[in-house]
Amino acid sequence: MAKIILLATLLIAVCHTGQTQIVSSSGQWSKDGTQLLSQIQSHLLQLQTIVSDHGHLFMDIQKKINNLSETDKHLSRNLTDQEQAMLKDIQHLQRQMVSSHAKMTNVTITLKDLSSAVSRMQKYTDQQNMFNLLLTDRINLLTKLALYSQYQTSYYYYVSSTLSWDDAANYCKKIHPQGHLATIQSQGENDFIAKLLPYGATSFLGGHDRVQENKWQWENGETFNYTNWSPGEPNNGAAREHCMIMYQNNKQWNDAYCTPGNTFVCEIDS
Repeated sequence: MAKIILLATLLIAVCHTGQTQIVSSSGQWSKDGTQLLSQIQSHLLQLQTIVSDHGHLFMDIQKKINNLSETDKHLSRNLTDQEQAMLKDIQHLQRQMVSSHAKMTNVTITLKDLSSAVSRMQKYTDQQNMFNLLLTDRINLLTKLALYSQYQTSYYYYVSSTLSWDDAANYCKKIHPQGHLATIQSQGENDFIAKLLPYGATSFLGGHDRVQENKWQWENGETFNYTNWSPGEPNNGAAREHCMIMYQNNKQWNDAYCTPGNTFVCEIDS
């Protein structure tokens, strides 16, 4: 730009100072005038070249400015998108924190409930242990009073009340946690239980085939490893005989109706 100004100034000066020297007295161009004109033309060409170069430079600068403007807009959009993404992440984290707090609250409540339940269970267990001790003492006392009879490791009790097979099974469970209708594993145990029955009695024992027809098992789910059925039994008379009884007179077994009631024998495992 300084060079352009310098050339323009020079041209103006030449024009003002050289007018009287360019033309001769005869009105013809002098030699000096021709040289000066040549210099002026040369300087004009230089000036045009400089102006053209500066024009191109200006256009390049303007293009770069435009590019920078577009870049700035793009960066601004990217920053806005990133800000939106960060805002969404923050909101998501806030929701997670609220959800986690709610879950922690629920966990705390659950832990308190579990703690209370454990306390109740402990209290119940203590009471149950005390009840078992009292029942054990009761059995020992009844045994001494000859109401219970012991065979090997079990105690047996004949009940003269008549109940259905299910009610009899529940009755045996109520007198002791280890109580159930009597099971028979050997001839010796069979003869021992038969002696507990009064003359002519028919009593329920713990056998049944109510789970699967003709597949007899004891109340606790064990299958028979010893049997003493009467001849021709079990025959499932009228297709309704699914509970086991013992005849006192011959010590043998039969299948019978589960209802109405019979007397029964309870067994308590020690």
